[in-house]
Amino acid sequence: MHAYHYQIATEPDEPIVSLDKMSTIEAATPFEAVDALRYQGRLPNSETPIYVRVVTSVHDNGMPAKMISVPLVPLDMHVEYAQQ
Repeated sequence: MHAYHYQIATEPDEPIVSLDKMSTIEAATPFEAVDALRYQGRLPNSETPIYVRVVTSVHDNGMPAKMISVPLVPLDMHVEYAQQ
């Protein structure tokens, strides 16, 4: 297991915050970290898409160097789109 820093953004171009402003989640992989956030109820209920950013490497200055960004869309948006 690894402690991954993560940020939840409401816009895809929202600025990335420093690690000291991010929470952490224990998981085996970055994608499992996103699933763990969902399973533990740590994702906000949102009527619009959110973007879960999980840090995979860090610069010497303490800022994220690389991360994955996973867009999550509310289920009702999928249903509405499918009915069109």
